[in-house]
Amino acid sequence: MAKKQSNFDFHLSWLKYLKKTSSNIKKIIEKCPEGSCYDRDPGRGWWMTIKEIVIMRYMSIYLKIIRRKLPHCRICFIDLLSSSGMIKLSDNHGHTFNFAGSSILAAAKSLEGENSGFDKIYSNDGDPEKRQYLKLWLEKIQSKVIENGYSSYEIMVDDSDDFVNSNDFIDKIVEDMKEYGHQTHYLALIDNEGMDIPYKTISKLRSWEGQYCKGEFGDIIINYPNYSIQRHRDSSKVDPFFGRKMTQVPPTKWMNSYINQLKKIGMENIESLQIKAGDIGFYYTLLFCVRNMSSNAPWLSLIEKYRDERFKDFDGRHVKQMWEIVNQRQRTLF
Repeated sequence: MAKKQSNFDFHLSWLKYLKKTSSNIKKIIEKCPEGSCYDRDPGRGWWMTIKEIVIMRYMSIYLKIIRRKLPHCRICFIDLLSSSGMIKLSDNHGHTFNFAGSSILAAAKSLEGENSGFDKIYSNDGDPEKRQYLKLWLEKIQSKVIENGYSSYEIMVDDSDDFVNSNDFIDKIVEDMKEYGHQTHYLALIDNEGMDIPYKTISKLRSWEGQYCKGEFGDIIINYPNYSIQRHRDSSKVDPFFGRKMTQVPPTKWMNSYINQLKKIGMENIESLQIKAGDIGFYYTLLFCVRNMSSNAPWLSLIEKYRDERFKDFDGRHVKQMWEIVNQRQRTLF
């Protein structure tokens, strides 16, 4: 029997994998000009690698199983708040780590072989400059996939010079999926740290019905921003975010209330995974939402294991120290 991998080795191996994958992607996109990446202050944001590793693993299992179960289905990826698709972190000594965000990782799945990735990628960011980089990089990866002889993905990214609100962009996504003459299944990411995507938009994504498929034929990963909500309880965004009046709901019950709201639109099976900064008290919760017909979805079992074991006591501080180990500037964790 193979020896079980320790949590330390697990996290170290996946950080190395994210670094290797991102390095290969950077060779394809060639360069990330100053200001093109989503950039955090020195020493901050290292918990973001945890999020990307979890989403990357979830994405891989989702694609593998959906491709097997629905071989003739069109598989789409939706990212409503993608920024430029690349992220830049740095430690306090000037060393940087550029790694791929979710839309770019989704595109890179197609580099793994024929029918290994998504058939279409819908991505948006409000900032037109970030969006232009996003589209450029998706197109460069697309060209590499075709060069390798594999079937590539289609891209829908607004290439205008205007601000594009994701709550409006969802209408274009829905219309595009409705018009496609084939069954469609999607994996959507709503990285809602700023509470910019209200419940109404998520409901819109779930409620449409076309000739060949319905909006409920999809899974959604939602960033529930615990820390931001605690700091902005009086914000005008609160009630739209939850899709209901929250004045009579105790703040300690707000996340449960949100989960109940999601269940009303057909996402009966929801697993959660908390992502913690570790040093500043910042945290949020990733909600992995699957429609009620998918009670045995294996990708949810993965999240349950991650929550209860792999990521139970792991936060951004550990990632930062592991980055030092990966780059041979430190030998041990803590």
